[in-house]
Amino acid sequence: MKKIFISAGTLAILSLSAQSNQDLMRQFEKQRIENNEKFEAYVSKHYGTSRSADTQKRIEEQRSKLAGFTPDGNPLFNELTDLRQGKNSNADFLQNGTINGLTGSFNGENIKYTVFDGGRAFGGHVAFDNMPNRITNKEAATGTTANYDLHATAVTGFIGAKSLPITLQYNGANVSVDLKGIASNSTFDNYSFHNTVLPGGSLESTLYQKILLAAPKISNHSYGAQTGWLLYPLPSTGQQVLYWNGNPDALTVAGAHQDLQGAYYVNDQQYDQIVYANPSYVIVKAAGNEATTGPTGYGAVLPRYHAGPANNPPVQFAATEVLPPDNCQSGYDCISNGSLAKNIIVVGATDIIAANDNRYTASTDVVRSFYSCAGPRDDGGIKPDITTTGTEVAFAATAENTTGSQSASINSGTSFSTPVVTGIIGLWMQ
Repeated sequence: MKKIFISAGTLAILSLSAQSNQDLMRQFEKQRIENNEKFEAYVSKHYGTSRSADTQKRIEEQRSKLAGFTPDGNPLFNELTDLRQGKNSNADFLQNGTINGLTGSFNGENIKYTVFDGGRAFGGHVAFDNMPNRITNKEAATGTTANYDLHATAVTGFIGAKSLPITLQYNGANVSVDLKGIASNSTFDNYSFHNTVLPGGSLESTLYQKILLAAPKISNHSYGAQTGWLLYPLPSTGQQVLYWNGNPDALTVAGAHQDLQGAYYVNDQQYDQIVYANPSYVIVKAAGNEATTGPTGYGAVLPRYHAGPANNPPVQFAATEVLPPDNCQSGYDCISNGSLAKNIIVVGATDIIAANDNRYTASTDVVRSFYSCAGPRDDGGIKPDITTTGTEVAFAATAENTTGSQSASINSGTSFSTPVVTGIIGLWMQ
């Protein structure tokens, strides 16, 4: 019989990691309770006591996406931020087994990815039918996760859809694409980033608690908090406005505006604590899509609001107040907290390399997508860590209902570049 020896040092490390995770779980539970109390106070100020059914639904949706609070007391919410991608990143060399020095091909066999996203991925999509039971949804089919989620399905497909050549209509023309992901023989555990009660549980779990419970080897996070300028539905009416999520008390002098873009904050610390306690775990996260959002950029036609005095309901900018510049107007410093952690891999988006048979040949082939948030962190730390193609890419999609659908679409975002990097790292692990 083969004997397996585990050193005392290894056992000590495993014990310390388990203890650290237990301590973190208690810390995150305390923070969940504190954030819920702060949110109740926020709701009371912003919505009053007489609320319609639609308003109450909007409140519960916000509660489930709560990511924390700014120092000024404003809530932060997590929001959702084809074959050419594989060739742009040279992943097909790994898939096809054509890298010198490596024997065999690598397509995610025996690799499990964990996806934290907007909800349940549609595992019944034909893009995942090359093997049975590839997707395991860990969320209950109730409440905010009752319906299948298009974004979660797309992200999962970028990591691991099978080869599926199709023709789509895009910008008035027929476009031939292949929905193939990076690791088409991999499997998935899928969670929502919303605060939910997991099956078998009795208490609500936050995103960070779910990460500890899942204990993944590698996970994808194509969502993020938004600071600076963002599109925002007014609490009172649901009207979409351009909202300044910065310090409302620093708007009377040009250039004196204050925000959390580039600032290492509590949610960054939480990701770092998790990875520090679990050093073999890899978190891959989107940089965000808010570059150019602002009064002269994306959203310029919308009414402009900021938080009211003493964190009261939003008010329109007064004539005496100075509008802060568009996010990343100078070409840098617009990544929001949660995507600035030191121990995670943050991914930006680039345009598709269309020339050279979709291959990288020189640095001039790479063009940052206009919406992709840019660093660095305020302390000079480099973020994002890496970029890949995320613009005008095709993906498996679904109707957002309880039955799902066989759909596909084309869109852009760091949400879609991030799972490509996640997929490739999984192949490296393999």
